[in-house]
Amino acid sequence: SSKPFSFDYIYEMLYENGRKIIHRKYLKYLTPLSLAVWYQDDGSYNEQNRVIRIATMCFGRTEHDILKDYFFKNLRMPSFIEKVNCGTGVSLVLTQNSTRKFLKLTAPYMHKTMEYKWSSNPSETLKAGFL
Repeated sequence: SSKPFSFDYIYEMLYENGRKIIHRKYLKYLTPLSLAVWYQDDGSYNEQNRVIRIATMCFGRTEHDILKDYFFKNLRMPSFIEKVNCGTGVSLVLTQNSTRKFLKLTAPYMHKTMEYKWSSNPSETLKAGFL
């Protein structure tokens, strides 16, 4: 027989009053693998500006400040919060240097079918030192 496994503690860590939130205590569980999964699911690479945007529009300003602080203090990746036309109206964007560092950190965990998240021009991706 098997015991049922409860994910209640994960839900309680990620949701408050039915709304997804970010807590510092949760961010300590992020790894290069989980960052790669997050980016492949909710991230995009802007070829023109050579920056990564993480689709964080469901989070409020407080959560964005927590994320920005986490990326800077724990990963040494400065980022900024940019206005967008959906969700809460803001999204997290990594600087160009942070983007290069992020892609280098997560590259071993990127799936081949997600290469478009790097750049549609492979020579541009290699020239930027992402792989």
